[in-house]
Amino acid sequence: MQIDLTSSSIDTYLYLLSGSGYVLEDDDDGGNGTNSSITRYLSPGTYTVVAATYSSGESGSFTLSVSGSGSLLSVSNCY
Repeated sequence: MQIDLTSSSIDTYLYLLSGSGYVLEDDDDGGNGTNSSITRYLSPGTYTVVAATYSSGESGSFTLSVSGSGSLLSVSNCY
């Protein structure tokens, strides 16, 4: 699975959580950059992707994309 979070104006932070809420992986894009990415093989199950800003109180727009291969990939509850 490939998860990408990009922005033109804010420092992004991306989290991949297991179904129970445990952080499996996170990515801060290595500094003041505006993109974060996680590539990971996932077993069947339900996962949560959290798209956030690095600093509390930051606001701006971003694009989240999720892609992968397998029998089923479903994305829901994007705000």
